Amino acid sequence: MNWAEFFAMGGYAFEVWLSWGLTLITVIAFIIWPKLRMRQTLKQVARQAQRQARHNAESTTDRDNANIVS
Repeated sequence: MNWAEFFAMGGYAFEVWLSWGLTLITVIAFIIWPKLRMRQTLKQVARQAQRQARHNAESTTDRDNANIVS
């Protein structure tokens, strides 16, 4: 058997290599997708924490200003 026969897969090369390719793409996607989602989620949580910190700081400042005026 030579390399040409191996890659021809007995006439089923299209189906065989297509299935290998789709499987490889799927496995890579299953590895990369969760990492991308985790990174996106962590950024979103950090932005939410910053908003909450700003909100808390504004609330404290507003409350302090109200005490000064009273």
